[in-house]
Amino acid sequence: MEEVFLQIKRNLNKIEWKQLLVSILLSGCLCVTFYQFPISDFSFSTHALTLIIFLTISIVLILSFFLKNKKKISFTLSDLFLLSFFVYYIIRYDFNEQLANWRIILWLDILILWVLIKWLRHNGLLTSECISWVIVASGCLQAIWGLLQLYNFYPSNHVRYDMTGSFLNPGPFTGYISVAFPVAFHLYLKNKDCKQWLALIAMAIMFIILPAGMSRSAWIGTIVASCFVLFQQKGLKKYWYTTKRGSTITILLLVIVGIIGGVFMFNLKKDSAYGRLFIWGNACTSIAKRPVTGYGSCSFSEVYASSQSEKFLSGNYSEREEKVAGNPEYAFNEYLQIWMEGGLIMLLLFIGLVLICMKQGLCHKQYGLCGGLISFLCFAFSSYPFQYPSFWTILCFLLAGMATIQSKSQIYSDNQSLPILFVLSVCIFLSLSFPYKQIEIWEKCRILYPKGETALAINGYKLLYPSLKHNPKFILEYAQYLSNNKEYEKSNILYERYLKLQCNSLVYNLIGDNYLKLKQFQLAEKYYKKSINFLPNRIYPYYLLAKLYAEPQFRQPEKFKEMADKVLYKKPKVHSKAIEEMREEIRNIAQERHLPI
Repeated sequence: MEEVFLQIKRNLNKIEWKQLLVSILLSGCLCVTFYQFPISDFSFSTHALTLIIFLTISIVLILSFFLKNKKKISFTLSDLFLLSFFVYYIIRYDFNEQLANWRIILWLDILILWVLIKWLRHNGLLTSECISWVIVASGCLQAIWGLLQLYNFYPSNHVRYDMTGSFLNPGPFTGYISVAFPVAFHLYLKNKDCKQWLALIAMAIMFIILPAGMSRSAWIGTIVASCFVLFQQKGLKKYWYTTKRGSTITILLLVIVGIIGGVFMFNLKKDSAYGRLFIWGNACTSIAKRPVTGYGSCSFSEVYASSQSEKFLSGNYSEREEKVAGNPEYAFNEYLQIWMEGGLIMLLLFIGLVLICMKQGLCHKQYGLCGGLISFLCFAFSSYPFQYPSFWTILCFLLAGMATIQSKSQIYSDNQSLPILFVLSVCIFLSLSFPYKQIEIWEKCRILYPKGETALAINGYKLLYPSLKHNPKFILEYAQYLSNNKEYEKSNILYERYLKLQCNSLVYNLIGDNYLKLKQFQLAEKYYKKSINFLPNRIYPYYLLAKLYAEPQFRQPEKFKEMADKVLYKKPKVHSKAIEEMREEIRNIAQERHLPI
């Protein structure tokens, strides 16, 4: 034990205090996105991220005075691709709708972090190994968080799941750990003494929690990336040339195991797998109509809803597809979502950036960061990491840790970059609203409305609207309160905005209900039908249409019979007591109003 402590002491003495301080500061930049506000909203995370970036740059500015020979950094090819991606995203963003202004802020933060990490690396205040340890530390933090939730020492962020980490469900939580695991594996293979033991402990903590997350995408990412790290770090390429026969047999065995494992994982949650395939099919249909330029940043929900509705309207679908259809918030494949929103141009810019950094990482033997990136890319193929600030931040760390720092052209110097970054971070921070003030007003509004203070509650929502109009939950609450206050037209305007933010067949029904209360029966019929076209496996919109056709002012016996048949005899996706109650009510309506069933 004494020997271990002596080794730790010797290693600590070797570490330069500036590098240690910078690593701690960057850990804060990475982990601050884990912070849970009382009300979940990603715009609040960007506020916290901007603040910690500002503090980090401030301290780095002070540290820069201790540097004797400050080096200049260059504008490289990876910088060009990243900047082009950001500029194109801005160009394709609809500033009139303003569906997700927080994403613009997040991208500015990512650009600042990118330049900062490159400057720190070039001036010896940060190394790629330090970045690896920062990533591993954040993965361990998530894993410990999940373990505390699993054993009821800390509350989960979702009532349906025991373990979510800092996220809202186990999928992205396990995905984040899968990114950090191959980085820790590389540190274990590369180092000796206490560093190796630290890496092994980190791996053990993360490995314990990976199976419990039940994320197949994360498992695949971890396995593929870890095999890559092992192959590269141990130099197994030479065995291919010396023992080709043995290598061929090994590869065949791995392929067989991979196929068997793939079949097992597919059948583990079969409906979920079919559901994702259905989403991808609809996404590809939309992409085929506008493949080059896409539909614009943050347009997924509206475009996908149209595509799924067209699919069911055409009648060209199977019973299984109807069963697995739902209200997807994301494409569950980030490459398809980037392609749909930004077109082939944005997708190629992203792929170009990744390939450039990966090539540079391999050239400099940064196999851990390359492994983390591979795991990230595998996870992104069938999940939604780009919808979380935490994943954008860790991706920035991975790419900036591998990217080449120098090139022949010197576009900007260190004397200019840090002050510019400092001023930019201050401007961004001052432009943001203080999260806790917004949360306080929102929570008060929720308390006031049930107590009968309707006018005060609605005024509160009106006050919050400019800063929270990107939040689907906020918009839905605001619209429902307006509807309950008999402001149906204003309510429908908000419901329409909600549908641009998130797919939800229920909202079509709510819009139809508002039009029904306004006695605009044809518009009510239109939106009830939109609900059916989007999700034909739900009984509720058929029930609403049947009631509409039974209205004395809009009486249509034949259409009533058609909808009543659906309510009475259609097999529901999930049978419940509510289904029986709807069926009983339809029978009573038919009997009382002399309508056929």
